[in-house]
Amino acid sequence: RNDTSFGPGGGSSGGTGTSGTSSGGTGGTSDGGGNASPGSTYIAATRNQGFIAVAAERLGVGNPVYDALISATAAEARAGFDLLSGEAHAQAVSVMIDESRLVRDTILGHLRGPLLTQAPGQVAGAFTADLPGRKGAVVMPAPVPQPRYAFWGTAFGSTGNTDGDGNAASLSRRSGGALLGADLLVYDVPGSSLKLGVAGGYSQSRFDLDARLSSGKLESGHAALYAGARFGALRFDAGAAYSWSESDIRRQVQIRGFGDLLRLQRPGSVTQGFAELGYAFAFQGFAIEPFAQLALIRVSTDAGTERGGAAALRVLSSDQTLGFTTLGLRAEAQIGTMPLFARAMLGWRHGFGELTPQARTAFVAGTTPATVFAAPIDREALVAEAGLDWRISQATALGLTYSAAIGERSRDHALKGRVEMRF
Repeated sequence: RNDTSFGPGGGSSGGTGTSGTSSGGTGGTSDGGGNASPGSTYIAATRNQGFIAVAAERLGVGNPVYDALISATAAEARAGFDLLSGEAHAQAVSVMIDESRLVRDTILGHLRGPLLTQAPGQVAGAFTADLPGRKGAVVMPAPVPQPRYAFWGTAFGSTGNTDGDGNAASLSRRSGGALLGADLLVYDVPGSSLKLGVAGGYSQSRFDLDARLSSGKLESGHAALYAGARFGALRFDAGAAYSWSESDIRRQVQIRGFGDLLRLQRPGSVTQGFAELGYAFAFQGFAIEPFAQLALIRVSTDAGTERGGAAALRVLSSDQTLGFTTLGLRAEAQIGTMPLFARAMLGWRHGFGELTPQARTAFVAGTTPATVFAAPIDREALVAEAGLDWRISQATALGLTYSAAIGERSRDHALKGRVEMRF
């Protein structure tokens, strides 16, 4: 007879075979070193299925998970592997990365400020040494003093979807939150300036993996330091942010004759640094600015153990480092004579580093480790933005912005409202 192994690296405990074979799987049981022996087939058909299949197989006869899988058909076993894998823990990392984008874009959006600035005023003056018969005063420019302090707040909401890649399932997510900040103009002379600031806030994200009977909630606090420098038409903005989070993931496992409800709450954090360089070209009532942006991100998650039954997993701590570069063009135009300004941006984002979120796990009742992968973050994506600013006065401004990021597998949309007061 032909033995049937759950997945590569496994071997049928006690010589018992399952009732199905892998569709398109490579034949052979593993000899422990990854080499297949002839006369056998793998049930697992994807990478995520393969890792958890090996861990499940080594639980052995008498374990409820193993016993349920060994009595299932091949199709039922594959569906069971997907539910057992704990994919939601890897997808939570993807949601943390998406949240970091909202924080970064909010701070950089504040730092950029308007492309069209208030024109210098004029003052008429005369000199005491002028001859008594001289008519008319001399008109001279009067620089507009810049407010030294600023307080601002931005509320944001976003929604996004990521398609499955044949290994990981599709993901839908929704986020909302707010950031508050304050900055100080520490240096200001004609043609150049420097301001420093701090910001903090809170956000909450919810996500669903319907195909894995899983859902999650991510609550995060954010703190940031930032700086913005101007040298004529050249702009350089930079910042660093730290986010501490707690994820709450709930999932179900349903295999023939076996069911389990599982939950895990565990902390994590995101550290990021970002910078943007732009050069503005101003015209009458219209301005454009080519820009380049760089962001470096490190996501860390702590270890935790699911609460539940025999399908519960131990999730190990992990770190992931990635980054993004963005090149694009911004434009701004005044609408009529009102203090209403329309803004737009179009750019191309490139990702690098560890773009596939993952989690390392093991069954609580076992010792064999497994790794589960989420769908990769798009390496290339189109980013766009459109908004309106109502600059009520030099001291007060209101703004509304819509932004989008569209990649091969993912689509993200965000709406932000902001208020800014200077004095």
